[in-house]
This record gives sequence, C-alpha cells and structure tokens, in this order.
Amino acid sequence: MPGARWGARRRTWPLAPLAFVAACHLPVSLVVDASTVRELERTVFVEGLDEGRVRTAVRTWLPFTGEPLATDPERYWRCDRSVGPFAPTDLVAGAAALDGLASGDLILAKNDKPQALGTTLTLSRFTLYTHIGLLEIDAQGTPFVHESWPTIRLLSLAPSLAARFSGKVARVPLAAYVARYDTLSFVRLAGLDAQAVRGVLEEARLARAEGVAFDPHHDPDDPRLSCSEYLERLLTRGAGLELVLDPIPVCARASVQALVGGLGFRTLGYVVPDAFARQPGAREVGVLSRLPSEGAVRASNEAYRVLHAHFMAADDGVGVGSYVRYDRVRLVRFRENVAAFLAWSAAYGDSAQELDGERLEADLKRLLPAFFQRLD
Repeated sequence: MPGARWGARRRTWPLAPLAFVAACHLPVSLVVDASTVRELERTVFVEGLDEGRVRTAVRTWLPFTGEPLATDPERYWRCDRSVGPFAPTDLVAGAAALDGLASGDLILAKNDKPQALGTTLTLSRFTLYTHIGLLEIDAQGTPFVHESWPTIRLLSLAPSLAARFSGKVARVPLAAYVARYDTLSFVRLAGLDAQAVRGVLEEARLARAEGVAFDPHHDPDDPRLSCSEYLERLLTRGAGLELVLDPIPVCARASVQALVGGLGFRTLGYVVPDAFARQPGAREVGVLSRLPSEGAVRASNEAYRVLHAHFMAADDGVGVGSYVRYDRVRLVRFRENVAAFLAWSAAYGDSAQELDGERLEADLKRLLPAFFQRLD
C-alpha cells in the first residue's frame, strides 16, 4: 500500500482476475505482455501530490487532526475483541486472538497490495476480499486453514500470465495464512453444526488425497478449483448446504476487458469470496487485521468501495492504470495519490470509531477529489 511517506506495508499477492506476480527481477516481457504494461503506464490524474496541500484538504473536509497510519507485518489485532498486538506466529492453541472462533468458520482475506485494488476495479460490482479458506481447530486446539492456493512458474514458457499459475488444495497453519494478508474476516454460516463440520473436514481430506489442483481461470467446467470453487465443494458436498453464489461480471469497459483477457483470465463472471458472507444467516464472528481498530478496518474497506464507485462512474478514458501503475521491479504499485487516500482514510477511521457506515462513506467521498485532480 503506501510507501515510506504514507506508511510501510508488507507485500503479498491475491487470487483474482488481475493477479500480477509479486516482486520479480525478470524482464517484464516474460511475465506480462506489452499492452498490459502500456495500460498500467497510463493515468489521467496527478500522481505526485503536495503533502502540505493534502494535509490541508484533510483538515478542511474532515474533523481529524491525526496522521496516516503505518502498519507492521508482525503486528496484528483481533479488532472485534481489542486483543493485540500479536504476531501471526502467536496464533497457537489457547491464544486469546482465537476466542470465539470455531472449526468451519470461513476466513475471507484482503491484502494490502495494489493487485487487490486492481482486481476490485476489474469487476462490475464491488467486492472486497480476494481469497477464502476454511478454519479447522484440531483436537489439540491448533488452528489450520483449508484452501486452494497457487504457485507461479516464472521461468517456464507460457502463453499468458494466467497459464503460469499452478498449485493445489492444502491444509496450512493459520499463522501462515494470516501472514499473507492485512485484514481477515471470520464468517460463520447458518446450518453448519458439528456434524456438518465433520463432513466438511472429511471432504477436505478427500480433496487433498485426490491432489485437486488450483484453477487460475475460475472456470466451472475445469476440474481444477479456485479458492471460491474449493469452498463451494467443501460446503455443498461435505455439509449438504445450498449456496447462492452469483458470479460478478468483469467490467464491460473495453480497456478492462482487454487488460483481463490479455493476462489470460476469463472475461465472464467470477464467484468471489464476498458471496459466501452474503448467504442467509451468515454472520461475522471475528476480525484480524494489521490495522489497530474496527474503525480503521471499516474505513479502509470503505475506501476501497469509494474507489470502485469512482472508477465505475468515470469516463472510458480512465483505466485501471489511473489507480495502480506498472513498476519495473514489483510490476505493479499503487499510484501515489491512491496510496495517500487509502492511508489517510484508515487513519480517519481509527480516530472516529463511532462513525456509522453512511457517515463514513459520505466523508470519504467528500475527501476523494483532493486526491484525484485531472491532468488536463
């Protein structure tokens, strides 16, 4: 997310249509094509903002006198219970951060990399989370996560970025899962009782024994499974749940269609992790984050929603490259103005815990123009 000026962030990468690889020193032509690079080099907004003017704008539009938040990859909070800070490696049997969580809880994950925002912008309806897994707490109290997770082959020949992804379903320690992300929402589904959970965990064991591979295309006709497809299998086969998981179409804007297609991903619809949290009776039972409070998490999430609305309302000349940009080392970074908006938004939420969603949305929309000034 922000660089040194706006707060230090750890890097990770998501699973979704705009899944660029993490830091890489290979020639970019080996990973993405020239048209993708050109799209991400193009912006219609002023990127290098004057910090003094930004601070003045924030003070003018918001009842806020703080500074942007900096986060640490080794410091997490259980925001809904005011527990922390703690390191991911502290998530062991008996940890206070696990209180109230149970086997069968879904873990929706959001990372702080620009790829996550890029993925959000490529879809026609807002979605926040880029990955999903299922929690298991074993008989000794040790927490694990069942997931379908990719690896990427950089040195082999491949027709597209999507074709470079492989991987398979796995059972990993919760600590390793958490360390990839900045915010995680634990969601409990209705109807998932102890017997159903046992069925889900048995289905996960069978999938691992089968060696089910990761599906980078999220293709329902492919026997491989993306993270969302894997959770759907576990819950429908293992627990007999009936799920309503409507795919979200890729944005119809020509530049977005070309970008997603050029990377080798499907330009139809995607079942996203957020869809599981919208099931009837589903409820959030926990939040872990590198951000120190529920207010900061709400504001960070709302900032992504506001940016998505801003992009969808923009004219066709505004592409994804106006929000995330090509970088020769990391391949993709936040535009500086976007990084600044996200950092200030989280800090504002941290300072104003009592804000409801409607007021928070209105305040961030009021602030947004200060960070998006047209070049022309």
